[in-house]
Amino acid sequence: MKKIISVMMVMMLTFAFPSQVSAEESPTLESIADSIIEITTDNTNENPTTTYNNVEEFVNEVHNQIPDIDDLELANFIMDYTGQEELEVADEEALKYLGFKEIIVSEDYIKVDEAGNTESMTQDEMTLAMFRDDYGISPLANPSTSNNGYMKMKHVVSRETGVLSGNKVGYQIAVYAHWLKMPLCHFEDVLALYFSSGAYDSNHEVYGKLEETIVCCDSTYKYKTQVWKTADKPDYHTNKNVTVDNIVGNAQGIRFKLKSAAIYLCPRTIAANNHMRTVTDILTYMSYGIRVKSKDDCVIQAVYGHKRISIGSIGVSASANGVSLSLSPKTSLDEYRADKLLFTAI
Repeated sequence: MKKIISVMMVMMLTFAFPSQVSAEESPTLESIADSIIEITTDNTNENPTTTYNNVEEFVNEVHNQIPDIDDLELANFIMDYTGQEELEVADEEALKYLGFKEIIVSEDYIKVDEAGNTESMTQDEMTLAMFRDDYGISPLANPSTSNNGYMKMKHVVSRETGVLSGNKVGYQIAVYAHWLKMPLCHFEDVLALYFSSGAYDSNHEVYGKLEETIVCCDSTYKYKTQVWKTADKPDYHTNKNVTVDNIVGNAQGIRFKLKSAAIYLCPRTIAANNHMRTVTDILTYMSYGIRVKSKDDCVIQAVYGHKRISIGSIGVSASANGVSLSLSPKTSLDEYRADKLLFTAI
């Protein structure tokens, strides 16, 4: 009888106090990143700047804990984790993120109204402005277009590991330009990125990408084109709609031909029923490498030039003050200029 009671007591205690020893959970990329990558935010400016440190240490620890991880999967995770999830870049561009130690990201929101006036905004202010822009709009109108232009621009500064010869530090500088609401007509635009000090890194030259989303006959298409200008790809294109703009001075740029809803008609219907295709999204990206002397300050600034007319070509030049754009007549050119981003070479 005592033996039966003892067994029953053991069973009751087992259910009352479950074992504290459980199988250790498998590590994930997110859990490792959260424990190693240090994230700091600077709210000094209108829009915050975020710095991600210990990226190199994160990569090493992932290889220790998840040895079978695919490098491209890991690189894409780093881009997503650092707020660069909006565009899928070429594999060789993404893989560069495995060699960075620190990544700095800043965002800017710029509105250019139909008169050409420019206004810098916060994200919340732009969301409200676009809502007001839509108020009372015809239900037949394209919600992606407006008489005003609304753009999100993002600077990304990525520091390579180690110090190069001559006490130089290697950086990749990049910019995203994303139309949140765009003018109806678009033809050939320019995206340029300026740096104030240092020199080009000949081992890491220009990469650019354009991605447009087009809706037609209830189907959605992604129109993608890329360009490289490197030692092994001197001027290689997936097609000629995106080209590197060779700017004299401390800047590089890409020039791209856009599909315009105003002139492209659906090819799947007879002529009498032709209708315009709808462009619902335009996203561009470019990057290149620079070398900055350790302890020196460097400023980068991106500018996007948009033509309101089909004729003419946007002129681009660089000076000590940054990038300048030109077009005749000047009133046909809209400039979306991001705030300057300052960093100090480690």
